[in-house]
Amino acid sequence: MEPDRLQHLLLACALVHYGLLVVWILLAVVARGPWLRLQQRLFDLPAQTLRVLNLAGIALYKLVIVAFFLVPGLVLHFLR
Repeated sequence: MEPDRLQHLLLACALVHYGLLVVWILLAVVARGPWLRLQQRLFDLPAQTLRVLNLAGIALYKLVIVAFFLVPGLVLHFLR
């Protein structure tokens, strides 16, 4: 695959994943009550634990997006 196409693919993937991240954040912040009730029924964990797991998951997902999509895409952009 040519570097230009790979760069565009990586940056497009980063945008899609950031969109999913925004949806997750909105669920965790705006619709906190229904989101927590759903998770409590599924996982049988206390609300505080679920909040911590959600925030940790959001942080980890953001780091993965940056490490695997954004940084390689920007490196390819600046190496052109």
